[in-house]
Amino acid sequence: MLDAAAEVTTPDFLALAFECRILRPLTWFGLLETRRIGEPGSFSWRYVREYRTTSLFDRALTFEVEIAQPGGLRH
Repeated sequence: MLDAAAEVTTPDFLALAFECRILRPLTWFGLLETRRIGEPGSFSWRYVREYRTTSLFDRALTFEVEIAQPGGLRH
């Protein structure tokens, strides 16, 4: 029997995939900025990355969305 302290957590593959496939390429193109938060001297994989948008992001990705209204009666 395992107690609560001995439970093994599964890795978060969705977060890793989102970071590798979406966030990091956006930093390569200058649309996002990133910084690493963690204790100095610790391993690089232990750092947490924080992302924020740049002004180029707002210029490159703007959307104008219009929602079409239905023509019939609503019920």
